[in-house]
Amino acid sequence: MKISTKLCFTITLILAFVIAGISLMIVRNESRLVLQQEKEKNITLIKGLSHVGREAIYRDDDLFLLNYVKLLSKINDAVIYAMVVDSQKRIISHSDPGFLRQFIKDDDGLRASRSPGLFFQDIISIQGKGPMQIIDVSMPIIIKGKRAGTARIGFSRNKINEVIKERLEMYNSQIIIFATIVFLIGLASALIFSFTITQPIKNLVKGAGEIGRGNLDVKIKIRSRDELRHLADEFNSMGDKLKELDRMKRDFTSSVTHELRSPLIAMESYVNEMISDGEEGFKKHGLEDLAVVKNNITRLEHFINDLLDAAKIEAVRMNIMPRKAQICMIISEVVQLFNPICNEKKIKLNVECEDGIEEVFIDVNRIRQVITNLLSNAIKFTPEGGSITVSAVSYRQDPASVMVTVKDTGMGIPESELDSIFEKFRQVKENIKNIKGNMGTGLGLYIVKSIVEMHGGKVWVDSKAGEGSEFHFIIGKEK
Repeated sequence: MKISTKLCFTITLILAFVIAGISLMIVRNESRLVLQQEKEKNITLIKGLSHVGREAIYRDDDLFLLNYVKLLSKINDAVIYAMVVDSQKRIISHSDPGFLRQFIKDDDGLRASRSPGLFFQDIISIQGKGPMQIIDVSMPIIIKGKRAGTARIGFSRNKINEVIKERLEMYNSQIIIFATIVFLIGLASALIFSFTITQPIKNLVKGAGEIGRGNLDVKIKIRSRDELRHLADEFNSMGDKLKELDRMKRDFTSSVTHELRSPLIAMESYVNEMISDGEEGFKKHGLEDLAVVKNNITRLEHFINDLLDAAKIEAVRMNIMPRKAQICMIISEVVQLFNPICNEKKIKLNVECEDGIEEVFIDVNRIRQVITNLLSNAIKFTPEGGSITVSAVSYRQDPASVMVTVKDTGMGIPESELDSIFEKFRQVKENIKNIKGNMGTGLGLYIVKSIVEMHGGKVWVDSKAGEGSEFHFIIGKEK
């Protein structure tokens, strides 16, 4: 079953139950209201008869009372009888003149005559058409604080029930019409809501299919401002990342090919040269050629080590063995190794270590690798005549830590790349285009970040395109 069908069915079912419950509640309330209205109507009539009876008895005007009693029978079909009884229980006015001047002797009449206030009683009257259910309503007539008589009206229960039934049928028909309209509006809303939910999902499914087929440029557009819009944005972001990952994979493949092929070709060339020149040629150029071969082997070794380190980091298998060490001494050792390269490129290489820096708790070889990677990266992207400064100071925000900074005057990093520069295989395109020779694997900064974090520290970069870069990392003085 489709999601749209499930949504429509569920919403329609809930809507039907809600409308049925509300309609039933309204019908019950309306029934109570109609019954209350009929009762109040009867009370109004008996109060009117009591008032007229009091005036008639007080003024001794039976004619007006007789006319009023006859009028009650005409204006209300439910009235079977209406009468006024004096204090002697004698009927002084009746809708049926045949009962005038008779005394009340039946139990129902006596109960009505003795009631202190408004009194209801059910009476079954046997007449020519059979038994009739009557609601007898009575009320005392008080004159000067004394009971001067009793007003009584008998209502046909069947007639009242017919009136109530007619009114309820009218209300029920209105309720049915209203409920039907609400149900149709709810059903239409359910269909619209279902469409607004399922259509974005269909777009997501379609987009996923396109990405599955290799079309990473697909974008999903959803106009709503809800979770589905957020999901679509995340989906588009995922597509962008996959596209970037695909680009990085191609770049990495190209880089690996270059990093492997270039030294192998160079070594093959020099080995062939040594072989072809014979013993005399080897004596003349052999040592120089072997030095070149050795450099290319070192280059390959460095490349392979980066790959192995990245694999260890991914597998959480890289171990660190920290001990107390002088960070400035490690910096000096690494800088000394890079001095010849910097001299060749006419790059000024400076070391600035704050006096009195305490020993730090580190894996010496791994931190040496961090500084080597950062310094190698800085040399690669710093043009001739530039400068690089490696410094170490106590971290002001945390006295128990030391901050090491590698600052260069190179190309800098675009602001858009700062958040992703430490990702695996990430390389800044603009910078790669401007350098010659070895492009690198894009693993150096990833390894830097991983090693620093294994020490419980953090690493970040401050840079702008064309304004150089400052790579910082923090390591602790204590375990």
